[in-house]
Amino acid sequence: MERKLSAVLATDIVGYSKLMEIDEEATLRVLKRHNEEVFNPEINRHGGRVVNLMGDGALVEFISAVEAVKCALAIQRAIEGNSETQIQLRIGINLGDIIIDGEDIFGNGVNVAARLETLAAPGGICISHSVFEQINGKVDEEFKSHGDFEVKNISKPLRVYGNFDRKLTVSENESVRPFFDLKEKKWTPIAGGCLCGEIRYLINEPLIDSNFCHCRMCQLFSGAPVIAASVVPKKAMIFSKGDPKYYRTKDDHGFFYKSSPIAERGFCHNCGSGILYRPLVTRWSDWVAVFTATFDEPQEYGPAWHLGVESQMPWLVIRDDLDRLRCKDSPGLVDAWASAGIDITCRNITIYQRPNFLTEKVVNL
Repeated sequence: MERKLSAVLATDIVGYSKLMEIDEEATLRVLKRHNEEVFNPEINRHGGRVVNLMGDGALVEFISAVEAVKCALAIQRAIEGNSETQIQLRIGINLGDIIIDGEDIFGNGVNVAARLETLAAPGGICISHSVFEQINGKVDEEFKSHGDFEVKNISKPLRVYGNFDRKLTVSENESVRPFFDLKEKKWTPIAGGCLCGEIRYLINEPLIDSNFCHCRMCQLFSGAPVIAASVVPKKAMIFSKGDPKYYRTKDDHGFFYKSSPIAERGFCHNCGSGILYRPLVTRWSDWVAVFTATFDEPQEYGPAWHLGVESQMPWLVIRDDLDRLRCKDSPGLVDAWASAGIDITCRNITIYQRPNFLTEKVVNL
């Protein structure tokens, strides 16, 4: 047996059992015509190899993730453009390590493709983050991030992208997180504070998420090329000494600085340490993001992904295997900006402001 990196495409016919129950012969005729006129020719044209062809699905191997996605798009468009066809496909594509045993393939790379297929909308395509990184800007179709999902028999959450707008769900117990659908991690109470010690806090509930942010607003606020932030429930953030200041309007904790239409940021009035990011969006009213470096033991809470990589400094080289997303790839962030009347998906832009969002409009680069 040997291993290699391959793009794996998995397909399934939507409602196949029902179609067979209604008219077996007609369904088989349509399926045979589809395989002969669309499926097999497109697989061959894009350099694929059919590994397994079942009655209601198929498993195909490609040497190129780009060609796998182009093939999937061609197949779905051919089906959509044929008014006589009775079938709809779900397609999942993953780029990963596979085990080759004779003509068959096995391994986690294959399993992930199969799970992605189950998440796709009828007539749609789901791809993994590894595929998204390869095809971004190389195919004539937009794939949107649908967040992270825990799926059966896959140990790590999958970051899922799709060319459809349907909200994905994998269970009734799924909980929606601020930017992505990440699950809670192992937790112990967290203490932290500013540089001079005038502000001290305790976080007494589990972290919701932790990430790097490269966006221009975080860069301008911190003076650093990238910050690390941990999202916590708002009620879990307890200030045992002092309060962060937020210049702009006064409330129980001081003065608030509105750094954008969707958030304000707090800092120590004495030493200037940045402490937290507080949303102004109603749907995000139950959490705040604390700057991880202000934890007493920040080394224990490493970020799980990168946000705002469209603004990453070209001279900052980060070698890790964490997922990297642009601001416009976060559905929650897109919705938050849209609530302020700003569409960040219209083109590849960098969003920042200086000095005041109250008097100046967003600058699009």
